[in-house]
Amino acid sequence: MTTLEQHVIDALHERDPHQSEKRVKEAIAGALAAFDPSATVKITTYFNHTYAPDMVLRWAKDVERPVFLRFTDNLPELGQDISMLDKLDPLIFGLTTPELSESDEDRLDETSRQADVLLTTPAAVEELTTRESAAPTDRMLRNSLAHAGRGALVGSTDARDLADTFAKGFTDAAGGQVTGTREALNTIEHFFGEGQARRLNRVVQAVWEGGGSRLDQYPGDAELSSDVGSLPLLYLVQLMDTDDEGFWRGVGRNLTIEHLFELATADVARTNNFQHLVNANLDVLRARACHVVDMRLLDEKEPPELRWGVDLPVSQTPPALTLRGPGFHAFAARTGKLIESRLKKPAAGILVEEYVERTQSASVASVSASVGGTRLAISDDSGTTDSDVLAAATSSMPSAMVDKATVTTPTGRITIDFTRSTGIGVTKSDTLLAHVLLTSVTLLVPMDDEQQDALNDFLTVGSDTSAANDDEDDGQPAFDDLDDMDEDLDT
Repeated sequence: MTTLEQHVIDALHERDPHQSEKRVKEAIAGALAAFDPSATVKITTYFNHTYAPDMVLRWAKDVERPVFLRFTDNLPELGQDISMLDKLDPLIFGLTTPELSESDEDRLDETSRQADVLLTTPAAVEELTTRESAAPTDRMLRNSLAHAGRGALVGSTDARDLADTFAKGFTDAAGGQVTGTREALNTIEHFFGEGQARRLNRVVQAVWEGGGSRLDQYPGDAELSSDVGSLPLLYLVQLMDTDDEGFWRGVGRNLTIEHLFELATADVARTNNFQHLVNANLDVLRARACHVVDMRLLDEKEPPELRWGVDLPVSQTPPALTLRGPGFHAFAARTGKLIESRLKKPAAGILVEEYVERTQSASVASVSASVGGTRLAISDDSGTTDSDVLAAATSSMPSAMVDKATVTTPTGRITIDFTRSTGIGVTKSDTLLAHVLLTSVTLLVPMDDEQQDALNDFLTVGSDTSAANDDEDDGQPAFDDLDDMDEDLDT
């Protein structure tokens, strides 16, 4: 007998009927809250009522599922109860775990499936919640069962077998193994109604494709779109318990920052899985604009760790993918126009001496400095400019300020505007998010060596990302034309 079942039986033996009911409901409500922490469990004033639920599971967006408590010692009566509740698609929680013959279990399972009812017990719930050999998919399975499970899941052995099959299916899907994947999909079809089964099928397909397997060999009903959308990613980010970089890289091969914005609307941007997803796919995430806010005064006492986030749209301000780190808060978007509403009025640039120090490890193609009404532009067709040349050229301009610099990265050139704290890809550049952020942050905010090394490590991407921009240097505009660069970005 499980701990939960013992608590329920002890409560049923309480002499005071009101206290007994209270204790039974509290024990089961606590078990359901642990079973799916994303649900809120509301206890009603009814107990073992024919049509009124004993409690209700509630999720975001007003999603609900009624829960009925039932005695399990009279199987024919239990079967009749299941049939009468078919329009409510409820979860029926048996107060005890009955000993069933194979024929009895098959009969209850068929009745429950026909009525879209999930019949479960203390033994099954406790097994799935406290499994000794936990799998990364356990939380997803419990959440899916709580939302839309159907059929009879009575004994602890049945629950363990279900969880093992579900977990193995995901593992085999990632490895392109047909047998285990097919078995999991068949199990999903058995234990879930059409809508939830279809959603889980799409999640398994995303894992299958993420592992590099061919779609025409997928053993389920394949979604033929080249992009199955954000739903599978949402399920995985919300409910998958793994920090395996290879897994997140596989499912994120088509990832865009627009997908990340969609995920953030479901309030998952603060989760560790969101961090894993972004970090594993820095070689495919693209952005062409970045605004960096200097946070050094705020972070002086307790510098924050590097962490991704999403700043959702407010009024006329579009969304942005954010990176918070010690001394800075960066906001990245597809184009310059999408960060325009975040910018303040232009300020002064930075002194030449400070510019030279910040760009020691950067490949600067051109630089613009000014003092008073005089403006000086220096460029080099080779893609690099010598800081000594800039220092010599401005030696007679003691108050010279650097306004802009164009920096070469593996995926394109980026113009850093020191007067507006922005970094924007030049004309044809299809720059990686990581390159835009690394270049912009390190040039716009002073950083010590330790901070810069940490940022370099955090934003490290593969070395095969530059081919798409091999010809982007053609037609590099004169520096006097850079004020019009934002208009070019959106054409």
